[in-house]
Amino acid sequence: MGHCANCDALRERVARLEREVGQRHRDGEIVAIMDALNVSMSTAIIVSMLYVAGGEPVAQERLIERANIANNVVLRTLIVRARVSLGQRAIKCEYRMGYFMTPEGRAAFRAATQPTARAA
Repeated sequence: MGHCANCDALRERVARLEREVGQRHRDGEIVAIMDALNVSMSTAIIVSMLYVAGGEPVAQERLIERANIANNVVLRTLIVRARVSLGQRAIKCEYRMGYFMTPEGRAAFRAATQPTARAA
């Protein structure tokens, strides 16, 4: 696909809408993830984004922007914390593509955030 004149404007609009939707759900969904995994809000946002991506890589820049963190160093630290909660194999990095959640990580996330699924 070629670059069109509206691409930057559309990307900006999508990012703004994602922030608005994220803000609306932050009090409920993100806090529940924070409690279930015992992680910070930024880590919960990153884990949620990776889970929603369904195993597809999420660009580091997008994770940094959405979690409102400073840089890649902070991102790597938060990924380590998420791996401590979900398992070392839960989140992987694909060179130049970003981070993705493995099937093992998705299962651990579901188990941690949906306690009724564990009992079933």
